[in-house]
Amino acid sequence: MSVFCDTANLLQRDLCLTLKTRNNELLLNAVFPRHIDRRHQLWLEIACMPWHCSFCWLRGELLPLTRFVTHPSRRSAGTQLLAMFGCPVEYHGDGITLVYPREALAGVFSPPPLAHWRQRIYDLLLEQIRGRQASVAQEDIVTYVDRALRRGVMDQTAIATSAGMSLATLRRHLARRDLDFRSMRDVIRDEHALQLLHAGHTDEAIAERLGFSEARSFRRSFRRLHGESPATCRRRIHGEG
Repeated sequence: MSVFCDTANLLQRDLCLTLKTRNNELLLNAVFPRHIDRRHQLWLEIACMPWHCSFCWLRGELLPLTRFVTHPSRRSAGTQLLAMFGCPVEYHGDGITLVYPREALAGVFSPPPLAHWRQRIYDLLLEQIRGRQASVAQEDIVTYVDRALRRGVMDQTAIATSAGMSLATLRRHLARRDLDFRSMRDVIRDEHALQLLHAGHTDEAIAERLGFSEARSFRRSFRRLHGESPATCRRRIHGEG
């Protein structure tokens, strides 16, 4: 992966790829440092798919993604394209970042024959898309949505797309069970918020991780559910004041 970054930087001078290790995660970031607009951002989101499939091809297996990070301007764009990864999509920073668990790329492995690269990464792309759809066919849709939410995928459209159905169809499935997406999301998001508060994360970090537009929205939602602010809850958890 390090060689990939170095090679990409040489071949496309206006693109900058960096690889960092942080908290047992491997972060591959790609950005156009001199200028980036909506077209650049979309290009990066499309390009990261064959990149990821190339890493899977080299490794000989589908690699898990912990998180996918894209620019805040893409929050309202409905990034269904990224649903194939089946991981949380976060909106902060510049460019895009693919986040892998560090152990996923550990160890030594032998590269496969280069002659089969193009066909194999295409097959891997289809494998991931079909795998997402097959998992829906094998389990209850409510279970599928619940599992996606618990993995941190908070966007309803992204979940519907990853399940191979329209937003309206997903809503109908949930309505038949007297459920709605927002209520399911709020319950699970609140559970995540409490876990992150226990871990000592700031309001800004929690808002970012859970898909709130800003920290103020998170604080308002938290107070509505718990009758106290996140700061008060945090002090109580940690036995302060």
